[in-house]
This record gives sequence, structure tokens and C-alpha cells, in this order.
Amino acid sequence: MDVNVFMSPKWNFMVLDRITERHKNMNIAIDIEGTVADVHEAFLQWFNTKYDTNFTIKDIDNWNIAKTKLGITTSEFIESLRKLWKQQCTMTLTDSNIPKIIDRLIDSGHRIYFVTAHYEVAPQIIDWINKNRLKHSGFMAVKNTEVKKILSFDLFIDDCPLLVESLGHRLFLYNRPYNTNTKAINRFTDFSELTNRINMWPRRGENESL
Repeated sequence: MDVNVFMSPKWNFMVLDRITERHKNMNIAIDIEGTVADVHEAFLQWFNTKYDTNFTIKDIDNWNIAKTKLGITTSEFIESLRKLWKQQCTMTLTDSNIPKIIDRLIDSGHRIYFVTAHYEVAPQIIDWINKNRLKHSGFMAVKNTEVKKILSFDLFIDDCPLLVESLGHRLFLYNRPYNTNTKAINRFTDFSELTNRINMWPRRGENESL
């Protein structure tokens, strides 16, 4: 598999396999687009203005946006997102409590890594993370979603339903209209749920059967 990655200077690991080293607390990968950054809201504002429509996030009810009523292809959607990032548009947080929740996870001893499958706009995403003062131990941009499936983080926080089968219990799937039909072991709606749920999660070595 082609594993092209972009890593920020803050990245603490020289090779990905070192993430498997045992730590009392966990290495947690948090997705950016759709999970932390509300890219769908930004996209819909642009799309509705351009085409004089009034679609909402509820209308994006399939991960494959080409199968929704918007009438746009997947490649057109991805290209639109890239342009929005490069134009430094106003991209809000999906949940205003996210910085506070991340702080709590870090205070509990966990390491937070932001991971995105949008390699081409990695510098713009890093700027956005810094502007929103989201603390983290590192940032990684991979070539596509398939690469995420082979990363050795302890837990993943993501909105992508395509990760459910491969990551299983290690994935906390963020509830969005486009992933509601996917059966996931762990789901959450509000980021405030995560602190207690993650802190109750078995640390490495405590339950190797998981």
C-alpha cells in the first residue's frame, strides 16, 4: 500500500511503528474534516450561495456524496473542499467544547494526534488547528482513508463509516447524517461524552483481548 504522509514538525515519532510502544495512557488519532472542522457546513454555505439552493447537513445522508440529492460528484466535492481550505474560509468547529475536551484528555495523560486524509491541504489544516488553539502532540496527513486503517493508534475519533470494519472497537464514530446506517461498536454525538468514556478504556497491557 502507498503510505505517503505529511508530518508536522511537532510529530514525536520518526517511524509509524513506534506508535505501538507501550504507554500507560493512549495515543489517540482525531480526524479533522467532518469530525473537528465543520467542513460540511462551510461547503453548504458556499454551495447554496452559488446555486441558490437551501440544502442542510441532513441532506448529506450518504458518505458517497454522489448518492445524495445535491447532484455533485465526489471529485467535485473534494475539489470544493480543497478550494475552501486554500481560501482560508471561515471553518468552524463541529462542537465548541472540542478544545476543552482535548485539554482534559491531555491532562489525563493521553497523547492527541490529528490525522487527516486530505494530504494536499495539510499546511492550511495545520494553520486552522493552530488558530483554534487545539493542543496536540502531532499532525499527520495521509494520502487517503485506506491508509488510516493500518495506523497503529490506540483509539481513533472519526466520522468516516468506511473505518468501522477495520478498526472495530478502536473507533469512536462521530454521529453524522452520512454514517447513521453503519453499525459501529462505539458511537458518540457530543464531544463531552468522550472524556469519561476514553478514561474508562483499558490501557495498553490491561486487556490484550480487546
